[in-house]
Amino acid sequence: MGFNNFFKHPVNSYFRLISSLDLPTKKAPRLRLPASVWERVNETHKDQKQLERELIEDLLKSETPLKNTQCWTLPLNSKVVSQYSSPRTLPNNRSYLHSGVDLRARRPQPIVATADGTILFANKMVVPGNNILIDHGEGLFSRYMHLSKLLVHQGDSVQRGQVIGLTGATGRVEAPHLHWEVVWKGRPISPFLFLDKWRFICNPRFALTR
Repeated sequence: MGFNNFFKHPVNSYFRLISSLDLPTKKAPRLRLPASVWERVNETHKDQKQLERELIEDLLKSETPLKNTQCWTLPLNSKVVSQYSSPRTLPNNRSYLHSGVDLRARRPQPIVATADGTILFANKMVVPGNNILIDHGEGLFSRYMHLSKLLVHQGDSVQRGQVIGLTGATGRVEAPHLHWEVVWKGRPISPFLFLDKWRFICNPRFALTR
């Protein structure tokens, strides 16, 4: 594939460049959700949880034009307290892999949009709590969960670095933090690996020296 074609179709090229972004994290500690948190959101909200999952799945099928190939920024400059794809166990013994990264937030702190995009969803849900979904185009999305306050609305256009909400502990969580996801074509991928690889597309200098 030639250099010009690489930048003519950046997201498609990116997908070929990092096809293993969703590999599980090795040796990550297993987290067991406390029963008290589980009881707060489980059976009494079972039907609502299913409706919310289906809503997000439908939104993630959106295929809008790519906004641009700008470099992304972190939504919050903080310590990672739970890694992408780390194993989780619920009180009913169901296990799953963490779909994003958790960033520490001991008090309400402003979070920013990682890149330009359109707000597809900004509201409260049972498990994610107050959460925001941003469409960056061509099947690329970012999501921000457990917020204490939402500062944007569905349909808003946002720019990279724009404050979109405040961290919190809403939804199925034990303590305040930001759960941040990057989703590509309906599948969560490693946010930090994405940032590392995307720089070769958003900044041609990296691609030329690779």
